[in-house]
Amino acid sequence: MILLIGESLGNRYEIKKLIGEGGMALVYLAEDRLLDRPVAIKVLRPEYSSDQEFVERFQREAKSSAKLCHPNIVNIYDVGQTGNTYYIVMEYVEGISLKDLIKSEGMLPVDLSLKIAIQISSALQHAHNNLIVHRDIKPHNIMITNDYRVKVMDFGIARAISAASITRTGVVLGSVHYFSPEQATGKEVTKASDIYSLGIVLYEMLSGKVPFDADTPVGIAYQHAQAEIPPLVEKRPDLPKSVIDIVNKALAKDPRERFNSASSMEEQLKKALELTPKVQKAAFTKVKAKDSDLANSEKTNNSDSTMIFSHTKAFASSERDNASMSKKDNKDSPKKTLAVTLVLIGLLVLVPAYLFLKVSAFLNVPEVEVPSITGLSQDAAEKMLGTKKLGLEIDDEVYNSEMPKGYIISQNPDAGRLVKEKRAVKVILSKGPDLIMVPDLMGKDIRSGQVELEKAALEVGEREYVETEEYLPGVIISQSPEVGEEVEKGSKINVQISKAPLTRTFLMPDLVRQTRLEAELTLNRYGLHLGEVYPQYDNNLPAGYVIDHNPAPGSEIVEGTIVDLTVSARDDSSNNNIYPKNDDPTNTKPQIRGRKESEVRLFLIRSGLVRIVVIDETGSHEVYRKEHRDGDFIKQTVSGIGVNGESDVYVQVWLGTEIQKETVLLDVTQ
Repeated sequence: MILLIGESLGNRYEIKKLIGEGGMALVYLAEDRLLDRPVAIKVLRPEYSSDQEFVERFQREAKSSAKLCHPNIVNIYDVGQTGNTYYIVMEYVEGISLKDLIKSEGMLPVDLSLKIAIQISSALQHAHNNLIVHRDIKPHNIMITNDYRVKVMDFGIARAISAASITRTGVVLGSVHYFSPEQATGKEVTKASDIYSLGIVLYEMLSGKVPFDADTPVGIAYQHAQAEIPPLVEKRPDLPKSVIDIVNKALAKDPRERFNSASSMEEQLKKALELTPKVQKAAFTKVKAKDSDLANSEKTNNSDSTMIFSHTKAFASSERDNASMSKKDNKDSPKKTLAVTLVLIGLLVLVPAYLFLKVSAFLNVPEVEVPSITGLSQDAAEKMLGTKKLGLEIDDEVYNSEMPKGYIISQNPDAGRLVKEKRAVKVILSKGPDLIMVPDLMGKDIRSGQVELEKAALEVGEREYVETEEYLPGVIISQSPEVGEEVEKGSKINVQISKAPLTRTFLMPDLVRQTRLEAELTLNRYGLHLGEVYPQYDNNLPAGYVIDHNPAPGSEIVEGTIVDLTVSARDDSSNNNIYPKNDDPTNTKPQIRGRKESEVRLFLIRSGLVRIVVIDETGSHEVYRKEHRDGDFIKQTVSGIGVNGESDVYVQVWLGTEIQKETVLLDVTQ
């Protein structure tokens, strides 16, 4: 429910006013009548009170924050439920959010940025010591008091390191501009993730902007996972190397390469602060927080939303001072009326004279011819214009594949025009080619690789097929340009694709004491062919078993080799029955010779040549051969001749050089 002004919550907290609205909760200023102090009350929106996931998340915030007691963390005083209304009572902080401070001032002084980052590090170390990961560190969730003391808040999506998350599978929580690479890719979030987010906050304080931005949250998340951090020195050349090193270490893609703890980062920040010149007097504009900006937690319309709150009381005294001064001025108004009149008369005389002099001076400014600066670097153009007493103004910066970064694409006025001295020539500056980082295609099949390139606005270039035994056929084993290189949008990426070698050398498998059918199956698996079969009586083996073969076991052979078998035969027969017989006199199962038939079904996950081979009493037969693409479904009826109880019919399904399926047909139709 929406609370009304003057309403009492929990028979203790008197609602004063609404100070913030977020996607998940509302924040009210209230008076704690028991302890006679102002508090901030965060109330779960009524539309989420019946949603168990939101209730659990809301209660988790209270539990996570209540474990913490630190001067740089907003304190939790109470948590309660009235009917279907869930609320958290917390410390009332006077000040503005770090986000508002950055918006107001742009780049913050180096020493102030370090002092703020030190306090955040201290707060995070305390949370990590209590096995709590914040998961949403950003300027919106960091309050700055009037004496620049930090208060970290909003543990709404924090969780215990040792506990399971209640987040649904596939849902990533946090603010995308401050995501760690592991958050962006849906991997495990750890203490190192908080350190990365703090690195982004420090980067923003020092430069006035976040390092990554895009039209969509997905685009930003991709940059966190793949793109290099824009060099901070380009945005802030005055930064000490020690500070740049801290930012770069905190923003390492690999969590193992970041600071091993928040306290380690805090220590380095303190050392850098000792070496940093201090700003003697900070002239910050005290930005009055608007009620509409006081809470943007859990909003989903942009990437950086999770609840914050602030207070305007700190700025009320100046407004009262202004009011008292107005009253004082009214007492002296008769005396001031004459002075004001004289000033106005003076202005009526002096202003026209001043304007006349300025117009005359402008009319007498000499004209110069605008030189051609198109195709020059910005520095060279400024020097050339300086010789003509002209200035340079960057009208826009655009990507251009033909003009290097920092070079001028066009100018206005055009070369040859006559203009007054000191006029600025507007230019369009090249940002260089629109570069895209090449994705990793290694190990992917060609179709998946093509989809990956299309997502990155790139194309598949030349395809080279290479014989190899190390990879399955159809897999990308090399790419050019390589992973991580920057190329222009629309560039072609050349790939090498594996294919089975024409010949493969290996040792002849041992077929001795296998049945003939088993031997034929083994030969098929190795890509070998059955040659002659020689029956021979052997007192040690039943009929139908391999006695010897040529090439011999362990011989070096190549794929496609023909193998001759010597198979044991019965002594009391014509010696041509070389399949195992059922010699068990207790087995009275009728011996049925006939055709065995079945249906082969197979769903392909990669492309290639599909072959179906039947091995029965009559030998090995290829009954199906066709090229297929991944995603195809194969349904084929096969049959073979077998004897029930004595010999089976085997069916092999091959994809390229690999067996995908092997079955035995059991049903016999006479």
